[in-house]
Amino acid sequence: MFCSLSMEEGRYNFSIMNHCENHLLYFHGVPNVCKGFPRRIWHSMVGNMPILNLRYEPLGKMENRILKRLFDVVFSGLFWLLFSLCLSHSGKYYKINFSRSCLL
Repeated sequence: MFCSLSMEEGRYNFSIMNHCENHLLYFHGVPNVCKGFPRRIWHSMVGNMPILNLRYEPLGKMENRILKRLFDVVFSGLFWLLFSLCLSHSGKYYKINFSRSCLL
């Protein structure tokens, strides 16, 4: 049985809970949290624990996480490619211009 009575009606919660326990029924108390939040609440589950969020999290969807990972891999690969090209060109420049030996 799911019970979502407010705290003002708490005297009924105890009797309903006892009735469920005496008749081998599951009792689930559902708190009324909507009054405390100024806007819509998004809920999700982490294992068996419910989580309340004030906003929708786009990375909660698997396809969005895959797209983000793909974006990260592609752009970090491009960065390392450009970085290695700049490093090799600066090495060649250094070798051409500063490879003369100093004669004392």
